[in-house]
Amino acid sequence: MIAATGLSSKLPPSVTVFQNQLWVAFIGEATGHVEVISSANGTTWSKSTATGQSSNLPPSMTVFQNQLWIAYIDEATGHVEVISSADGPTWSNLTATGLSSKLPPSVTVFQSQLCVAFIGEASGHVELIDSADGVIWSKSTDTGQSTQQGPSLAVVPAVQPPTGFGGFNQYILASPQGDGWPAETNLTLPPILGLKVTIEITNELQFDPSKPLSFQLNCCAPPSSTAKVGWQQYVLIMQPNSTEMFLHIQNFGPANSSRAVYAGDSSNQINFPSLGAIPAGWTFQLALQYMGNLVSGASCAITDASGASVGTVSLGSIGLSLALQSGKVDASWLTPIVAFQLVIVGYAEGTHTTFTSGEGFVVCECATPLVAANTWAGSACAGGGGTAESSNCAYSVIADLANVAMVQCFGAPPSA
Repeated sequence: MIAATGLSSKLPPSVTVFQNQLWVAFIGEATGHVEVISSANGTTWSKSTATGQSSNLPPSMTVFQNQLWIAYIDEATGHVEVISSADGPTWSNLTATGLSSKLPPSVTVFQSQLCVAFIGEASGHVELIDSADGVIWSKSTDTGQSTQQGPSLAVVPAVQPPTGFGGFNQYILASPQGDGWPAETNLTLPPILGLKVTIEITNELQFDPSKPLSFQLNCCAPPSSTAKVGWQQYVLIMQPNSTEMFLHIQNFGPANSSRAVYAGDSSNQINFPSLGAIPAGWTFQLALQYMGNLVSGASCAITDASGASVGTVSLGSIGLSLALQSGKVDASWLTPIVAFQLVIVGYAEGTHTTFTSGEGFVVCECATPLVAANTWAGSACAGGGGTAESSNCAYSVIADLANVAMVQCFGAPPSA
């Protein structure tokens, strides 16, 4: 059903709920002013109230401290400005933030602060400001992300981080199932298919070369009566005082305490320009290889800041010699993975890596939506348990939403 308001605009509006009514802010076609209308039922609308503020870009509206707030770009000054109203008809004098943009802003409320995202006129970056009262505003925080479109700002709930968050204490990702995960300890989780992990370094990551890092993808496979592997690790690994990085596979039996049943390193490697550092702009695209719904190996393509290929490392699980007994691995050893985590930790044998500077982000993509949890899923992941390696790596929290792609920032902690 379409409910016509009878009012015209050539720019997109903004809508919110305030005092049990639907409110719309828009730029009046005839006036060029920020105007608002309201409705108790979405069908019958009030007359337009002109705020007296002019803009040639779309406004953004939210509710903060029991008032309506509108952020907009002033037509005359090009500044990010805000106005507020306790009732809708009567609007405050504008508050100028002193910051300029040529694109529409976005406003929301986060942690009891009014927050505005905008594209800085000088930087061309997504920038953020916040205020406790809508009058006094913080200095701008530059995200370093460039765009030629107006931003969008939203608040979503986050999954509670694991205890001792950081290092090897990372979120675990899986497909949602039933009433939630991992609350149901007898859950049957569906296989993780089409898993790809992209790791991008945004500021040079630095560490002690004698205790280098590994990017470790830990995958849980439920135990079965026939499969001999319940815990699969796919690791981009370095050796002490070396600039080389290999792809390493190390898998374990269904019991948490069991030893590795096979392990291997890729026959090729990539090389970093210097010891103890991964340059800004380098990207690692780690993808699992599949045989049906079983993971048969992994490969990783690495590019530098210019986008040029540094190299590709790959390794297959099937056919690897067993570490503890004679023979080679075949498909009967494996079951599908159902949960995983990506940790940035020490290189091997329980080592700890300390990052002194640097940061980046990780994107985990899957053929089906993923959800984040802060513990392994009971009996469904009885073969799981994380990793013995650790680091001081800090991670950002993950939204409590199911999505085919999960994005998470990481890096040296602020105190490092």
